[in-house]
Amino acid sequence: MRHKVKFIQSVLAMSVLLVLLVTLTACSGKDFKFESLSADFGSRPTYSSLIDEEGKQLVQFAMSESASEAVKKQAALYLYNVANRSRIDTESSLLIQNTSMYILQLGADIPDDKKRFDDDEFMIGVPMHGFNLRSEDEWYYQLVAHVDTDSEILQSIFGRFMDMAKVAYRVGGSESFIKLGGKQIQADCSMADFPYASFRLTQQPEEMSHEQLLERAHCVESMHEINNMRWSAQIIADGVSIEYANGYYTVKFEVDVNADEQSLKDWYALPEMDMADSDQHINRYLNYRAELQVWDNGYARRAQYDRDAGSGSGRTVDEFYYLWDEEEISRVCESDANFKALDTKEKLHFEKLTDYIRYYADRDVLPTRFPTLYIVLIVLAAVLV
Repeated sequence: MRHKVKFIQSVLAMSVLLVLLVTLTACSGKDFKFESLSADFGSRPTYSSLIDEEGKQLVQFAMSESASEAVKKQAALYLYNVANRSRIDTESSLLIQNTSMYILQLGADIPDDKKRFDDDEFMIGVPMHGFNLRSEDEWYYQLVAHVDTDSEILQSIFGRFMDMAKVAYRVGGSESFIKLGGKQIQADCSMADFPYASFRLTQQPEEMSHEQLLERAHCVESMHEINNMRWSAQIIADGVSIEYANGYYTVKFEVDVNADEQSLKDWYALPEMDMADSDQHINRYLNYRAELQVWDNGYARRAQYDRDAGSGSGRTVDEFYYLWDEEEISRVCESDANFKALDTKEKLHFEKLTDYIRYYADRDVLPTRFPTLYIVLIVLAAVLV
């Protein structure tokens, strides 16, 4: 009789797991792009050019038919580095990030003749939305991830592992950072308008030195850098494309995933640390494609990265949009529904970009609560064992 009971309990447990897996596949969304940003988002900045005469000649030669692959790679790196400096050194700017992560579905069996990189039907999705606003010597950064599913039960279960909010800011001369996940936050990335995500923290960000912040956030040089990868010509594959139209350069290139192993590891060492924070790892990239748009005076316009890090990390598509005009930045901030809800007197206090920075940094914190569903699952597991 005892063995029969154990058998029935095992069948029940497997049935619950099967239902969860089927529901996960059925409820996972895939399209997380918000429609309020377009290819024409943002105007050309009026700042002095960051591209010197030597660099301009290099880029022009790289676009000629006689340019070698080595010259094209050199020019691509030059434009990347100039655009990176535009973000790090310029006083006022706004970055908006739209990222879609695709993680391999539980139980997915991908045919050998299919490439993971191009087969989203085998993936579940996690949207990530963020922004970085800076002015004078103050700035605010946030990045929010949220499992996309119509099932509240699955959201509660899988959100514990994949929901995330990362916040960093410099206000009043001190820098602060925090990264929380799961039920430590209440995240939602379904907002159609700026800032495209909402969340509530259960802990206050921790004040720290500039050096500590860069270490905790895994930065090469700055919280404002275009990305935290260490680029070199050795890892860029042949076939670099550079075009010029409408006042900006468009650079397209891929990473040579078969390049020197140590050079590749040096390149993604800091992103590997990002992944390790969530108990994931990058063994190697199966594919990595990049497209960078740079205004003809050297300021970043738009960037996109399409990358596949294989099992456990999956495919990620990043889109970054850059704004430089303070009036345009203010209009974006004022499109925030929470800002619109403020009364007229409160809105009068917003006279410059630093006022918006302090508005976002001054976030309410919720008391820590132990999830009710988690308690129920523990009790259910105890009964089935």
